[in-house]
Amino acid sequence: MSANIPREISIIGEMIGIYCRGKHSDIKNSGNLCKECASLLEYAEGKLRKCPYQEEKPSCKDCSIHCYSREYRVTIRDVMKYSGWRFMVRPPLESLLKYIS
Repeated sequence: MSANIPREISIIGEMIGIYCRGKHSDIKNSGNLCKECASLLEYAEGKLRKCPYQEEKPSCKDCSIHCYSREYRVTIRDVMKYSGWRFMVRPPLESLLKYIS
């Protein structure tokens, strides 16, 4: 498995976590994913692990192969749209909060 694949699995897991905490209010404080989001993460991990490109894997948006089924493609697009900028902003904010405290 390419070194990029575990990194991408980690990133998609964080993004799904951000989405789940933001959209599914019943799990905000539990720290766990809801069943739907856990299923999405499991599906995404499976697809990434089976990626035929492995070492030369392009970003999913630039890939010529569409691994996700239509249903999951729509869902993952919603996850990316919701959590994308939040994912980018979160690490600097966490660093700042650690510095202040």
